[in-house]
Amino acid sequence: APVPDKRIFKLGIPILGIVSPQSPMFTPSYHCTIDFINQAGGNATLLRLKEDAGIDGEGHFMQGSYNNGEIAQLMIEWMQKIE
Repeated sequence: APVPDKRIFKLGIPILGIVSPQSPMFTPSYHCTIDFINQAGGNATLLRLKEDAGIDGEGHFMQGSYNNGEIAQLMIEWMQKIE
């Protein structure tokens, strides 16, 4: 497999990837994106709504979900942990 180019992560900006089981287009393989970023020297975290937080999302457009406030709260809590 090709080695990821680490230059794209020089800024050191943390990345949060959020997936929902109701988003079959991205959920099954999104962990590969997170792994790629981390292998390239990035700082990426994967949050699975159902498995990690017990939240049912409605799919890909989480800002339009009925429980978007709960999802936003998870994002806020994650950002507050960034040093």
